[in-house]
Amino acid sequence: MLNSYFKRQSTLTRYYETPAGKYLDEFTNWLPELGYQHQTILNYIRGAVHLSKWLQESDLPVEKITAKTLGDFREAFFATTHIRSIKKRNTIVRGAEHYITYLRSTDLIIPDTTPNDEIQHALLYEFEQWMQDHRGVQDSTLKKYRRPIEELLNEFGENHRKLTAIRVRGYFFKHFESDSTSKTKTRVNAIRMLLKFLIATDRCDSSMDKVLPPIPHFKLQSLPMYIQPEEINLVIDACDDSTIIGSRDKAIILFLARIGLRACDVSGLKLDDIDWKNGTVLVIGKNRQETKLPLSQDVGDALLDYLLVRPTVSNRFMFITATAPWVGITASGVSAVAVRAIRRADIGAPSYGSHVFRHSAATALLRQGCSLETIGIVLRHASVETTAHYAKVDMDLLKNVVAPWPGGESC
Repeated sequence: MLNSYFKRQSTLTRYYETPAGKYLDEFTNWLPELGYQHQTILNYIRGAVHLSKWLQESDLPVEKITAKTLGDFREAFFATTHIRSIKKRNTIVRGAEHYITYLRSTDLIIPDTTPNDEIQHALLYEFEQWMQDHRGVQDSTLKKYRRPIEELLNEFGENHRKLTAIRVRGYFFKHFESDSTSKTKTRVNAIRMLLKFLIATDRCDSSMDKVLPPIPHFKLQSLPMYIQPEEINLVIDACDDSTIIGSRDKAIILFLARIGLRACDVSGLKLDDIDWKNGTVLVIGKNRQETKLPLSQDVGDALLDYLLVRPTVSNRFMFITATAPWVGITASGVSAVAVRAIRRADIGAPSYGSHVFRHSAATALLRQGCSLETIGIVLRHASVETTAHYAKVDMDLLKNVVAPWPGGESC
């Protein structure tokens, strides 16, 4: 309630009389659920009131707030406020932003059907919706595609008739020399998917998706990067499970190392995905594929230890951030947990990302005698060729099958 933070009756009356007044009590109760402390909540309430007054002066009802509203408010507030501290100004704006987020979460604001401010082109917005609806693409992939597609649209506009084979290739070669190999692959994949979208929606000729061939990528040209089981144990032990953060990090590492989940798999886990009775976890992977995987004893124990100390929030994501606002951890956050844990263990890992644990899990299964088919099922590979990558981890066996160098001993 608002009177838990403001005691003066005149202040309470003034705040309740603003257009935001009828929502302030619920907003005030909502903020502690995100982990915010007393002083921060005070400042964010003031931000909500400042936004409400500005809405009243602009003759804009609370229910008509759009994606553009916050930017307009920030510009007007910075131009008229007498608050000198930039930090305090930004805190007020953050309070206004949280207030808008709260209103959206309770459906008090009419859904804004205009594209997100980050998306400058309507065609790009429609493309991203199509990719999510028809191909189940993750948000992280769409973000990687966004920049090259925006550059293409900025050059030729949204008139799809301008996207001829010659022009698309010309755009690609314009950026080819300055792009790294990984960036080149992302650019090609993004453009190819855009062209497939245009074909599917009858906007261009059906042969346009062959304008740019895929960049060759030889998956089996290198050995998989992994760490030994005893090194994984050192990484797990390096997590201080006497703290909330350490307990969370230990459970995350075990999900990566024992079950072989991707970072995006871990970040997407929700409390309801665990079947404690049957000892399974429901994983929604690429292309929204649902798979039930066994929950091993050590993973279950570590998860239970974390859930016992996890802050009580309404958010249903299993792993949440360490500081307010308490929201679900992102895939990049999971990778950061892996990096910190490996560095604390001080081992000579070939890679410091979360994926090294996935490779390590596959390698361990292979050495235990599991078939490639079984490993592919556990790791949810779409192609057996991907799983075949792990057939090269037994170096002693490989030495026995290497053909002799023609003409004598190799140098």
